[in-house]
Amino acid sequence: TLRPQTVSRSVSFHEALTVMTTPEEATAAFLAKLARRSTNKKRFPKVKPGKAFPSDLRTTAYGLRRTLAGVGQVVAVRRRSFLKLAGSKNRQEAIVAVLQKQKALVAGKDGKATRQIMVKGFAPKTRRPRFYVVKRSALTSVVKKRP
Repeated sequence: TLRPQTVSRSVSFHEALTVMTTPEEATAAFLAKLARRSTNKKRFPKVKPGKAFPSDLRTTAYGLRRTLAGVGQVVAVRRRSFLKLAGSKNRQEAIVAVLQKQKALVAGKDGKATRQIMVKGFAPKTRRPRFYVVKRSALTSVVKKRP
């Protein structure tokens, strides 16, 4: 008879790289990547409060750019896009922790890492999808540090 064998899962290069980087290095790499992508108007269109999100960008956009009262310019990243930019769930959690410690992440209600933002036409099911909201100043400081 055949017995079920335990198949060891091979670790991908990206997962191995995640283990080798510190949370600070992962955050710096994430912020640099986000800074580059946030200038793309198709990935992060600027949407003013009360205005509708461009319907042709609903599926391809990673988030949006906006100015929040009391905070200034921010880049709001969809949760699944944040995960895609981070590379893995473990790395995402480490990046969020570092961003919160650096005060670069705008907290939601009750100190949550994500924040609800009302955007007309962004999400068909919910009127207020959740975003990770990163201060634009955190992105510009990363760009200035690069040689």
